[in-house]
Amino acid sequence: MSGVRDAARRGEKYNAKLDGTIIGQRFTALKSTMQAQTGVQFPLLASMENEIKSTVLEPLGISTVMFPAYLNFARECYSRANRFSDLTLKNEAQTLKAKWYARGLTSSVLVSIASTFGISIT
Repeated sequence: MSGVRDAARRGEKYNAKLDGTIIGQRFTALKSTMQAQTGVQFPLLASMENEIKSTVLEPLGISTVMFPAYLNFARECYSRANRFSDLTLKNEAQTLKAKWYARGLTSSVLVSIASTFGISIT
């Protein structure tokens, strides 16, 4: 079949990507950009997490044992809110809510967290 690489060729390309010197060169070239991005994002993430804790989780009496799971949901919403908007963002958030609800989190708390990002889900 034309246009389809065989398994051996795929393996060769994959192994070539794992060459340590190539990976090192890529990281070296991008290091300053990566540091600049994390320098901006880390304080924003910390602020967002503190806001979720103080305005949603603590007032609702959520057990601190559950904070990491709810904060993981919040981080995923944060990520989506920085990449999507409008209906796509709402659909992404709805999918995330279903995932975290299936993992045992409370629906109303997830809705409250999403609303802090301006996302209206049900």
